[in-house]
Amino acid sequence: MREPVDERVGGHSIDQLGERGQVEQHLIGKLGGRLPGALGQRAQHPPVVDRDALQAKRRGQLPVQPPAEIRQDIAKVILEPALQIQNPVVSHAPFAPTIADPATPPEPSAQRRAERPARVGLAIPLSGPLGLLGPSSLNSALLACEELNAADGVASRPLELVVVDAGQEPPRVARQLAELAADRSLDALVGMHTSTVRRAIVRQLGGRVPYVYTPPYEGGERARGVFLLGSTPAEQLSPALRWLAARAARRWVLVGNDYVWPRRVNSLAREELAVLGATVAGELYLPFGATDLDATIRALRDARPHALLITLIGEELVRFERRVADEARLARLPQLCLALDENVLLAFAEVAPANLFSAMEYFAEPPTPDGRLMAERYRIRFGPDAPLLSVYAQSCYEGVHALAALARRAGSLHVGAIEARADGTVVEAGRGSARLRGRALRPDVYLAQADGSALRVLVRLPRAGR
Repeated sequence: MREPVDERVGGHSIDQLGERGQVEQHLIGKLGGRLPGALGQRAQHPPVVDRDALQAKRRGQLPVQPPAEIRQDIAKVILEPALQIQNPVVSHAPFAPTIADPATPPEPSAQRRAERPARVGLAIPLSGPLGLLGPSSLNSALLACEELNAADGVASRPLELVVVDAGQEPPRVARQLAELAADRSLDALVGMHTSTVRRAIVRQLGGRVPYVYTPPYEGGERARGVFLLGSTPAEQLSPALRWLAARAARRWVLVGNDYVWPRRVNSLAREELAVLGATVAGELYLPFGATDLDATIRALRDARPHALLITLIGEELVRFERRVADEARLARLPQLCLALDENVLLAFAEVAPANLFSAMEYFAEPPTPDGRLMAERYRIRFGPDAPLLSVYAQSCYEGVHALAALARRAGSLHVGAIEARADGTVVEAGRGSARLRGRALRPDVYLAQADGSALRVLVRLPRAGR
């Protein structure tokens, strides 16, 4: 393998648990409550409070018994005397963030502080398979919020984040956001969640507010008011497959969760592998929550692949990797995982195979100078033991800044005004300067290899057409 092109950032130990702080977070719509922050919560069981729990609080009982490891946190949420459901938003009080640059941003004007805040929805998974990505994603969005409020805010208005748990069932997430938009409690949306949730949101919102969608996705999204920051399979998958196929990975099995993104990725993978002279020996799709993987393992043994393409997400990937680790031959196979970040890797790092690869736009050991600067700002703000700043968290930071850049260029948060001026908008946040074309970015993608709990960047992958 090639030597990594970058060195370890920060030199600090990697730990999922972070410092406690004073940042307040609220869940909106049919959620409500205050979560303990600053946000080194347990990654695999981020505390979530729903409306039923709040009603039970008034009756003096809990409707369900949560996992033991989070009961204390949930008790703090439900029993907190100062709970305010009527105005459940993150405080927008402006202050200057602590950043690497010693220059202090100017104090926002009194006139701007007095204006009606711009309420920006932040739809991130705080439960479900991707719940382990929630704490770092919220930290990153809060950092972006602080930076913007220390300057001009969004559309010259102070910014409030309205946090919605995108780990719920897609129709429920979409309904909550649509209700908020309908009663003017939501001016814009930044989302980091599955494509199934995105499609439900698009149908419900109907282009009423600008919507910045941040993670890698399957491509083809053209709905009104949607702006896309993540890579498509043509950018993420195709060059990575070529890199691995050139190293004798000729017989593949494709393993993913059963929803739109893995199926679209695998459709392109079949085409790409055929062009490369490689074969697909099988496709396996797992429903969310599947715990009995014996049939999957038997199918993999029977297929006798040379390599695996994995589009399992979050805890689904963790369960799969832990099961594969028990199979000596399968554990030696090269695996290309398209939803693997460092927070997920931490959950199975002790059994991670040596030939485990990830293709992403950003890693916790950033491959660019701008990425390293952002990682340092995150470390200073939240401490060295905060949840890892991985690609999904970084995309939330970038999403909030991208929304601000779109509004600044349009002079408004109105969807029509933003769409008219969106093309050519420069987004300068996190990974470096990038320009929107056709309401989407074309990010650089890097190939990294697992090394214990870290992902070491090997190479920047060549660009492909969108």
